[in-house]
Amino acid sequence: MSQFNMTQPPAPPGRRGDMQLIIIAMVLGVLAVVLTNVLIIRIRAAESETITLYRLKSRFEAGDKLRAKDVEEVAFPAKFKDAASYWIQGDEIGQVYKDLKFYRPAGTNEILSWAMFGKGRAPNTLDIPPDKRWKTVAVNTRTAPGILQPGHAVDIYATFRVGGAYRTLLVLENVDVAAVGNRTEASETGGRRSNDRKIIVELTTQEATELMTVEHYLDKPEFDILIRNAGSLKGLQLTDDGINPEVLDIVSGPRPDER
Repeated sequence: MSQFNMTQPPAPPGRRGDMQLIIIAMVLGVLAVVLTNVLIIRIRAAESETITLYRLKSRFEAGDKLRAKDVEEVAFPAKFKDAASYWIQGDEIGQVYKDLKFYRPAGTNEILSWAMFGKGRAPNTLDIPPDKRWKTVAVNTRTAPGILQPGHAVDIYATFRVGGAYRTLLVLENVDVAAVGNRTEASETGGRRSNDRKIIVELTTQEATELMTVEHYLDKPEFDILIRNAGSLKGLQLTDDGINPEVLDIVSGPRPDER
């Protein structure tokens, strides 16, 4: 009686090679995903690093001594550390508690600085990349988010008069904020008060120059801003870096009152 051998023949060499390539491709794909996630985590960690500054809880006069209970800690983006060198940072406050007295009056909520103690450390070295410039921008206080802080990223908008109608257009997006300032002025009659809010943004030289052109074109060079996720590139509206080309086309022509 004959017997049948049910053992399958070995796979051809070509098929085994294809399977090995598929396995290698899968391993490389998984490795790429892991490395990408690690890179994203490191970038977010770097963006979230902060240094400690100190805000005064009450007013002080010249000659007063500072105690630990007189200040509260404020987190400040570490990437702007050099720009904040005139403020007292981290462990430096130990020297203040031990040796120093106020050289001049200091108000409630002021950030503790060396100038308050007659040290006058000046911000001679700013942490500005060689290809970037810091530009002051006036913002609309009615629409500017109150939580805006250095280290945030913003989109900048402006309203233009085009063809007899007004249009609000995106001017710049995903711009880093280096500093935020507020000023309140009372009228001469003492009745009306006006708020003036400016921010300092980090731009390329070309962006800064073009933004100045936009400011000269506008009747009132004041911008609206929206805070965005500083670590995300999702939702970008402009395909290229720099000023919105549509805005550049508008400001390259005559102003509405000159037509």
